[in-house]
Amino acid sequence: MKRGDLVRINRFHMDFNMGTLFGILLSIHPLEPIITSYGISYTIRLLEIGGRISDFIIFPEDEREIICEGG
Repeated sequence: MKRGDLVRINRFHMDFNMGTLFGILLSIHPLEPIITSYGISYTIRLLEIGGRISDFIIFPEDEREIICEGG
């Protein structure tokens, strides 16, 4: 995933789907690994389809899909 990509993110917590977000990726930054995590987490800033800007952390168990690559 890179800045400008149209993405879909399915967020999970303990195998429970917390929701799906669609939008344009504004920024993505890796975080230091957490001892309880088995992969890299990222801070994300996303311009959602509805116009809202969201900042959140995605974890390795969250599903990420690039719908359309940005320019």
